[in-house]
Amino acid sequence: MALLVPLAFAAHARAATRRRPDLVISSLSASGSLTVGSSVTAMVTTRNIGQRRAGASTTRLYLSRDRTWSTDDKILASASIPALDPGKAVTRELKARVPTTTPSAGELVACADAGHKVTEKSETNNCRAKPDTDSDGWADFTDCAPNDPSVNPGAVDEPDVPKFRDTNCDGIDGNARHAVFVSPIGDDASSGTRAHPKRTLAAAVSAADTQGKDVYSTFGIYTERLDVANGVGVYGGYGTTWKRPLSNITKVTGTTSSSAVANNVTSPTTLQLLSLAPVAPDGPGKSSCGLRGANSGGLLIDHVTVHAAPGTDGLAGAKGTQGTSGGDGHPGNDPQTPQLGGTSAVGHTGGRGGNGGYYEGDLDAPLTANTAETA
Repeated sequence: MALLVPLAFAAHARAATRRRPDLVISSLSASGSLTVGSSVTAMVTTRNIGQRRAGASTTRLYLSRDRTWSTDDKILASASIPALDPGKAVTRELKARVPTTTPSAGELVACADAGHKVTEKSETNNCRAKPDTDSDGWADFTDCAPNDPSVNPGAVDEPDVPKFRDTNCDGIDGNARHAVFVSPIGDDASSGTRAHPKRTLAAAVSAADTQGKDVYSTFGIYTERLDVANGVGVYGGYGTTWKRPLSNITKVTGTTSSSAVANNVTSPTTLQLLSLAPVAPDGPGKSSCGLRGANSGGLLIDHVTVHAAPGTDGLAGAKGTQGTSGGDGHPGNDPQTPQLGGTSAVGHTGGRGGNGGYYEGDLDAPLTANTAETA
């Protein structure tokens, strides 16, 4: 009979456990995004599936990496849950903004009795996660391609031509969070976001250089020279809605000497989908250059066209100095015999001297017109 006491006690304990309350998340829906700085809204239903009344508790919403609650999960929001009788439930709307300090994580987990205030029948069924069909670490509701594990908000997305893929679900080809935007219809006083782009490449490149970003530019004509900054890529071809077809032309006309200049660009720096077309030079002896660079081994040119204008003629050369006078001609002699001309320092001889003349008369008499004619 002594052995029956422990057995009876164990049976009583199991029965007591079965009669405990048991809080679970019976429903979880969500909208929004789990990317850093974004907002998410969740509808969470907490239910008591146990046989006893559950006291007041706390339900929490977590940002997780693996659909399972763990100590490294980040709390997004909490809701107070009143005492629940067996079978009863309460639904709460939880809203949160994903912290900027949160590392990349894309799973959403909700847990009942997060403060462990209720002694439950089971402590292993308190949490529920949103589905992640492709198991890429991002719940389906925040993943723009839930069946493609290579596309999710945490994927790398460098602007690429001609595929123009949006692999990180931010709505554009490229990384919107790593770009300063510019458009000919923008304003240099603006912040440089998609909604409020800069107007000039100079302002956009300066802001991107300060913030460690790249420049994304819409199609149109930029009547300025592009001065490439070390490590600041410039990507063209975007539309006003920031879609990127090949038909969009981002044209940089620059100055009369060049459209773009790259000096000392040693870090990886890409110029992509741009048309460099400097205007014609405006003076004599000037050249036209689409891209001029020096010491720029980090510069990468991708789908860039250059249409340099013809250079201009130089000024006419100045007149040469006056040649040296020719030497005297040789004395005249026999009028029937031509005489040689004098020599010259510039290589040509002078003209021949005149033929010797005849004179009849008094050598001391003055020469008259008639006598001159006889000469």
